[in-house]
Amino acid sequence: WGRAAADLQRGLEEWRFASQVSADYVGGLLEYALTMDAAEKGELPKAAARFQRLVQVGVRLTREQADFGSDWYFEAAKRVLAIATIEAAATLLSVQGQHDQAVEQMQRAARMEAVLSYGEPPLYARPIAESLGSIHLRAGRWSEARAAYQTALTSRPDSGHPWIGIARSWAGAGDTRNAQAAYRRFLALWRHADEDLPQ
Repeated sequence: WGRAAADLQRGLEEWRFASQVSADYVGGLLEYALTMDAAEKGELPKAAARFQRLVQVGVRLTREQADFGSDWYFEAAKRVLAIATIEAAATLLSVQGQHDQAVEQMQRAARMEAVLSYGEPPLYARPIAESLGSIHLRAGRWSEARAAYQTALTSRPDSGHPWIGIARSWAGAGDTRNAQAAYRRFLALWRHADEDLPQ
């Protein structure tokens, strides 16, 4: 999240935007990344403040119209930022121990993600199912976490992110054999990954 935020901040400073809609979209993604970064580090006051800024950008974006460019692109951008806002809200609820409410919000985000238009790369950066899996892991709901990560694999087969989540869910449940098998699968998929990644 920190690296994503740094890239987005650099973009806001260096890129020339065709419209305020584009600039606000990138600014919203920056606030989303900063909210998620602070939430996952347990910096709740900072995460809450960033989340409020994310909401403000989203509200402003819904009122804006682009002077030129694709209506499809700008409407998709607004929907993506709306999903990101709900995902961030769910993450904040989860890190505060409000797991049931977090799951409800994440399921809402998943329904919104499901009706996004097709895009390459996908319009939403990662499957909401992965974030739902993280909430279940945080709550110690191992089988629910596994189910969420399996859902993520249906849209992105052989992605390492769900596989490490599956491994962690088996480990949390105390099933060493299945955890080892899932970790081996993850390591095979990420055999060329940067060695300093925390995973």
